[in-house]
Amino acid sequence: MVTITLPKLAREPDLIAVILADIQTIGVVGEQEAALFLYLCGTSRILDNPLKVIIRGNSSSGKSWVQKCVSDLFPEEAILRVTTMTPESLYYNQVGSLKNMWIVKGERSRQKDEKAQDASAALRQLLSENKISKLSTDNKAEGGPKGKYIVQEGPVAFCETTTLEDKDIFEEDSNRMIHIFMDDSIEQSERIIEEIARRDMAETSDDEIIKEIITNHKRFQRSLKPYRVIVPFSGELAKLVHKGNVTIRRTFTQIESTIKAITLLHQHTRKRDKRENLVATLDDYMLARKALLPSLQRIDAVSKGARSLYEALEEFKDTPFNTHQAQEKGNLSNRKTPSKLLKELRSLKVVELVKASVGSSPAIWRIIGKLESVQLLPTVENGKLVSVTSRYLA
Repeated sequence: MVTITLPKLAREPDLIAVILADIQTIGVVGEQEAALFLYLCGTSRILDNPLKVIIRGNSSSGKSWVQKCVSDLFPEEAILRVTTMTPESLYYNQVGSLKNMWIVKGERSRQKDEKAQDASAALRQLLSENKISKLSTDNKAEGGPKGKYIVQEGPVAFCETTTLEDKDIFEEDSNRMIHIFMDDSIEQSERIIEEIARRDMAETSDDEIIKEIITNHKRFQRSLKPYRVIVPFSGELAKLVHKGNVTIRRTFTQIESTIKAITLLHQHTRKRDKRENLVATLDDYMLARKALLPSLQRIDAVSKGARSLYEALEEFKDTPFNTHQAQEKGNLSNRKTPSKLLKELRSLKVVELVKASVGSSPAIWRIIGKLESVQLLPTVENGKLVSVTSRYLA
């Protein structure tokens, strides 16, 4: 009888906490929500409907670094790392080589014309349909050119980074992905600088510890099997989830996939049903909910940053304020960010521009309305899903 030794991580009672601690040790400072969601994205590659993620933030906010650190924890054979992709490239990989892969892509193209949209058509189809196909001409065929039918099967998990704003991301791509946002606060900048200083002052290197962590996670990921995951509360969740935007039709699948990815992570400590299915729990849902809430603010057309800034500016509800004050109250390290967020709030008729900026004088703004109540993902109370209505992130 062959005895299979499970990886150390497989029996961790608080697996998510250990994963987050390991990600911090290998070099990610803060950004726990983004890091966890990327780890779930990579894990979801073995689901029928893997996660698709776009990491958003200003230049120098650490998007690529977080993406690299988290993806380093996954086996080489599970990842396809690409900086850019040509329109036809996916078709000409070895047949079957894309199935259950995690495509980790670099910075999204800033091109917005039809040519750029067509260039991502194959990827868009692969992400939504889990399959792409084309009929091309084989000019080297015996007896002259012949038609050649090419099929590539998915599914694939996917992530990419971008500095683009909502309006500049092609809508058909944007609606297929979960958006996760980097922390550009002054506090986060302080944490990063302090960690750099700590490592530079340390008498010993963390290299051996980091190497061991990466090895452990690769072993753990290889041990995961693609079990079918049942979500017994899915029907109730469908009734209670916020439906204020048509994009929820696609997003709901991603919500379910997030729950399933968490269940898959815990497969070594879960009993399976009589058909060998894993069964998601409400604890899995609450972990997924915490990871998803910042992104799902977009469904109500209010970004996490805009909502946070509005809350920080409430003391100005009776007096005008300028852009510099908004930056200070919102603890925003990038000076372009407050203007961008104030324009978003202006489009929602929450603030108005009193006086445009002139030279070195900042623009002056005034609060004219309130952000409406938003029903987000339901929470859990007494073992049941319960609807939540809150002005701010619950």
